[in-house]
Amino acid sequence: MDSKLTHKSYLIQYIGFLRVSTSAYSAHALGTNDEKDRILAFIRPMCIAITLGLTFILFQKMIGNFALSILNPSEDIKNLADKYFSILIWGAPLVLGNYVILGWLMGQAKLKESLFMQITTNVVNIVLDLLLVQVFNYNVGGVAVATLISQIIGFGIGCILMITCGNFNFRNLTKNVVFNKEAFKSIMKCNTDLQIL
Repeated sequence: MDSKLTHKSYLIQYIGFLRVSTSAYSAHALGTNDEKDRILAFIRPMCIAITLGLTFILFQKMIGNFALSILNPSEDIKNLADKYFSILIWGAPLVLGNYVILGWLMGQAKLKESLFMQITTNVVNIVLDLLLVQVFNYNVGGVAVATLISQIIGFGIGCILMITCGNFNFRNLTKNVVFNKEAFKSIMKCNTDLQIL
């Protein structure tokens, strides 16, 4: 049953290359000691992450139906999967945003901070799973809610870490610089290459 209930999680993990590519751009900016590139290494991938996440939410019905058509589960499993998916899909922008934050922190050699973020998120998820499923008997819905809440908390922790570790200065950044088409094409090409590998 678990494998049939994780089609949304698989879809999100499939584009986990965002974390790897963000790490690469972040590490390059750290190596060159370029403050502007250091900021852009975070902002541009985050824009992509939020856009993709919102796209998943917008087309959630289509994505869910497509995944279920491939899995072809029984009617009972389908109902459980629909319930799980309909709750967890709202965390898509946060999951992808967390990938970007973790990637940026790792690229900046902030390994303790990235590890703290991951451990805290997982611990919260486990505690909420036990509470909602074992204590309140919310079953699949409880698992989904627990995961969603842990994603929200993880993103909040990530934002705090970005504020404390980033120390960004946005004064020299313009809209044209941030949303440079060629730069976004380069990121997407890097992501595509990583996906193929």
